[in-house]
Amino acid sequence: MTRFADLLSAVIGMVGCNFALAVSVPLVAMDPRNSNFAEPHSNGTWGFTFTLTSPVVATHVGWHDEGQNGLSHAHRIGLWYGSFPGTQLLGEVTPTDGLGVEVPAGTSAELDGPWRKVPILGGPTILAPGDYCLAGTDALTSTDSVVYTPALIPMPPDFLEVILAEGRGTIGSPAFSEVPGFNRPAFEILVFGVATGPMLFVEPIPEPSAVLTAVVIGGGLLVAGRIRSTRAPLARRG
Repeated sequence: MTRFADLLSAVIGMVGCNFALAVSVPLVAMDPRNSNFAEPHSNGTWGFTFTLTSPVVATHVGWHDEGQNGLSHAHRIGLWYGSFPGTQLLGEVTPTDGLGVEVPAGTSAELDGPWRKVPILGGPTILAPGDYCLAGTDALTSTDSVVYTPALIPMPPDFLEVILAEGRGTIGSPAFSEVPGFNRPAFEILVFGVATGPMLFVEPIPEPSAVLTAVVIGGGLLVAGRIRSTRAPLARRG
């Protein structure tokens, strides 16, 4: 019985590892340094819209650090759910509910490729399917590039894919606000693509079928072990 219990534990462990070893990656697999279309700076916000068709786990937010040598300004990033004005999801519960997450100026934030990123306050957050807008504060005096990258049709391979280009979401439109300060962009540019600036880092949630398969295998091993351990040995004939 011990052998089968060990096998079952190993299967359950593999399921747990699928969650524990998930890698947090940018929502959009792209490098803004490959774009040469710079947006004009303002005291409002820049970002983009997207749609999720299945859940993901949001872990970090980041801002484009073109030279990888630090940000000239702090950028406060928010994530709004639903149609305008929507519900802002990022920020401390108290006393600054709704104020987003700040990526600090300089080099203190972790550098991940072209992004300076920080964890989401309160820890990883599950995002349900639906429409979202990711945006962060800019500044007229900022030297941190905000660039537009189009979602070309057809898209070149690996150029601009929503994470889980396995079918978990689609890109919407670049968005901006002319209102100073932290707010959801009221204007969407009528093209497909992203304006970065901001980026969201996510992890996929394992498909239920994969978890179910592991549980079924583990259950089968356990049943087989019980049957074998309770079966009486055959008597030898003299």
